[in-house]
Amino acid sequence: MEILDKTNQEALAEYEAFAEESPFGSFMQSLRWCEVKSNWESEAVVSRSESGELQGVCLVLIKKIPMLGRTLMYAPHGPCCDPARKDIITDLLCGIKLLAKKHKACSFLCDPPFEEKDTAYSALLTDMGFKHIENAPELTTVQPRNNYMLRNIGGKTPEEVMMGFHPDWRNRIRKASRKGVFCKACGAEALDDFYPLMQETGRRARFAIRAKEYFVRFINSLGSEHCRLFMCYVNEDGKDIPLSGAVAVRYAGKTSYVYGASASHHRNLYPNYLMQWAMINWALEGGCYIYDFMGIPFYNDPAHPNYGVYRFKKGFCGEVVTFAGEYRYVFRPISEKLFGLCRSLLHSKRERQRKKLLKASDKTERPKRSPAGFLTILIAAAAVAGALFFASAGLDNDNEYESEALPAYAKENTTVSAAVTTAASTEKPYTVSRGEDASDKSFIIENVPHICQEDLWPTGCESVAAVGLMNFYDHNISVDEFIDSYLPMTGLQQRVGGELRGESPWSFFIGDPRSKSGFGCYSTVIASALREAGLEVMVISGESMGRLAERYVAKGDPVIVWATVEMQPPFEGRSWRLDNGEMFTFTRPEHALLLIGYDEDNFYFSDSLQNESVTAYPRDACEKAFAALGNQALVHIG
Repeated sequence: MEILDKTNQEALAEYEAFAEESPFGSFMQSLRWCEVKSNWESEAVVSRSESGELQGVCLVLIKKIPMLGRTLMYAPHGPCCDPARKDIITDLLCGIKLLAKKHKACSFLCDPPFEEKDTAYSALLTDMGFKHIENAPELTTVQPRNNYMLRNIGGKTPEEVMMGFHPDWRNRIRKASRKGVFCKACGAEALDDFYPLMQETGRRARFAIRAKEYFVRFINSLGSEHCRLFMCYVNEDGKDIPLSGAVAVRYAGKTSYVYGASASHHRNLYPNYLMQWAMINWALEGGCYIYDFMGIPFYNDPAHPNYGVYRFKKGFCGEVVTFAGEYRYVFRPISEKLFGLCRSLLHSKRERQRKKLLKASDKTERPKRSPAGFLTILIAAAAVAGALFFASAGLDNDNEYESEALPAYAKENTTVSAAVTTAASTEKPYTVSRGEDASDKSFIIENVPHICQEDLWPTGCESVAAVGLMNFYDHNISVDEFIDSYLPMTGLQQRVGGELRGESPWSFFIGDPRSKSGFGCYSTVIASALREAGLEVMVISGESMGRLAERYVAKGDPVIVWATVEMQPPFEGRSWRLDNGEMFTFTRPEHALLLIGYDEDNFYFSDSLQNESVTAYPRDACEKAFAALGNQALVHIG
């Protein structure tokens, strides 16, 4: 075991070569990472074989904890060694203990890059005294535990890799180029184009972003050999308009998509698809065997606003990789207890932010105060100070999530259980009217914008309902702007080899909403278009219309529902074969409209096929028509 001598250039080069060539390496274990994390101190430990060759390394970042006089030591995605070699890990741990004594560390945290299913590796660490929380929930670990990856791409041609993508994703990559989108691999010089996109994405997806100076340091420190800023543009009137951008890192046989951002306009040009394809090609050019899309927060929760991240990445047909998570070695139990309070406060804050994002209806009751002695006050003060540090330091979570809520390609990927609830805000820019007695069970949301679709958008009921919902929540947008800028559309079915073939209405609007020959689209398409236009919505299925009325309309939130024209009995329309080989039959006469009220006999709608702003249909007919279209609905959650 050795503590790396930072003044020895030969030793530094040897470390870097080992970390870059190791199958267990990560760019966060590169010495270049110290320059990125310049607000942390850093040390490195190395382990050598009997012959003197390196067999394991570990970069350790060190941060002082305010008021406690201690430090936290953290090895992001380390150590870099074979996780089955107990002798190497033991050797590295000896060096880490020396660093802990030198820097007065209360604990050492690491998140080694092995998977949750590798239980033998986990047992090895816990047997050595590391503490581990199994199945740690989202937002409670420094690095995301769930990543999405294309694995075993080494040696494949770009054509072979692309053939593994979902057909819709392949088509969108090609369409982006045909529509004039081009992607450039840049350096820090393109940050003037990238950073406004990052700011816009942060506002749209509601996450905090890093300062521009951090991105300058990130790109320049890792260097052009390892880090590129990919930018997608379209040329209009002689000017290159930035559409999307991403920071990618290529290191140790893996290319990682670390940061991403995109504009709210020109989404129908599919720049994000072309950008991912450019980065995957860069990975192949560098001989990488893994392309890591990185975090997929809440990927198993279709109701969560971040689910769109997973839906977008899933179309590239990779796999979910769940890491084992964090392991902590405690040196000073009392200090660690105090710092544990800091972590608990931070995790509680993150959970509150998550619930606020989802508009959870449950409210936590404020705990009663208990008599506080001097020690209690001291612990609380230290915890608060530490928590403030912890939150501002941000540790090393270099995978802020962009909610790329792009069209889904299958109905089953968006089903939400009936247990999901959303609380409405108590202040709304509308009025509601009830029956005089609560037992009347009547309720109508007034002042819902009503738009007639006939003549201009004869088959565009879904877009008209979506714009009505946006206008209700003070998002001023026209139906034409929504269709042209956000609605993914595809052509009508074509006869191939004696049978009709075409796209799915779960992925596209089939046809043209301005034409009488258009078909329509389903909830997933409108949901992704609304999110891209700036309105957060939740897809719901499996609920009755009555339940939607009680749960959302009664709280003042209109709901987009899929039913039939004037609640007529449904019938089977045209059938065609999808790209995945399945036959699809379109239910007629499909119609989307805004549910805005109810009483004991009727449901009330803003129906774009009617001239009146409020239209009533019998409850029984509504439930049957709603069920025929799969009980699809959308509700605003912002």
